[in-house]
Amino acid sequence: WVCNNGGFLYTDMDGLLIPGNCPDDYDGGRIERINLSTGKVERVLDTVEGHPLKGPNDLVFDKAGNLYFTSPNGVGLSPDEQTVYMADTMTGRMWAFDLESPGVIKPASPFNGGRVVATMPGLQYFDSLAMTAAGNVCVATILNGGITTITPGGDFHHTAFPDLIVTNIAFGGDDMQDAYVTLSSTGQLAKCRWPEPGLKLNFNA
Repeated sequence: WVCNNGGFLYTDMDGLLIPGNCPDDYDGGRIERINLSTGKVERVLDTVEGHPLKGPNDLVFDKAGNLYFTSPNGVGLSPDEQTVYMADTMTGRMWAFDLESPGVIKPASPFNGGRVVATMPGLQYFDSLAMTAAGNVCVATILNGGITTITPGGDFHHTAFPDLIVTNIAFGGDDMQDAYVTLSSTGQLAKCRWPEPGLKLNFNA
């Protein structure tokens, strides 16, 4: 399953590829399903309640098969599936949305559905994320290139990687402590050992 954001314009800055605005031929975003055996791509969703999708970014499934996806950036479910975490790129904030039931948000206040778990100091951007088995959020961080690990209580620490534009992390391996990290401006995929196991996804290829 893929969030196809519809494409970016890229700029070469001193040998680094920097994503920017939508290209002139942008025709919208969509959720796609790809058959890994045949390569067939199926467009599953391109509108929600009549509104066309623009820049769908990340997705996650709960145990019952419900799909959560975002436009701001990364999304993840807590191990007990009672909380949805969302990374807001431009503000460098990690949001949490507590759930009354699958897909139904319990408002944090009369003014907002979610609550801010952590905000980064200085100029840092958030990208995609992965959850750990302990319920921590590991979010790819841009400009302060690396992975920022945020606890449910809002404490955080940073693990640096040699790229300004770190855009994603995924966990794997027999013990779920292999971390795969995308270093996007240099076009590399890094693999390293992580100090805690990642959360296994509900559905895997």
